Amino acid sequence: MSIQRDRFLEHVQRNPISCALLEPAAQLDVPDWWLASGAVFQTVWKVIDGRDPTAGIGDYDLIYFDDTDLSWDAEARASQRAESLRRSLLAAFSGELVA
Repeated sequence: MSIQRDRFLEHVQRNPISCALLEPAAQLDVPDWWLASGAVFQTVWKVIDGRDPTAGIGDYDLIYFDDTDLSWDAEARASQRAESLRRSLLAAFSGELVA
């Protein structure tokens, strides 16, 4: 299982946009967050297929769960921080991420 996990992580890390998200995502100040969905599975399939790991990925989803505060206000605060992250990454990648 460890070999499979290591290979999976190597594939995911071949996507420079996904990697660029990880450090700033940690600064969102939300617990139990993950890079998820298409950013992960599409990257892996493209690496396996020998294609550009960033090609055709329309969005990069960060998900989280905070069972200490399930309020709409907490969600709004997290969304505001995520929007700030999205804007800074858009600038850094010169439009490579979907607006």
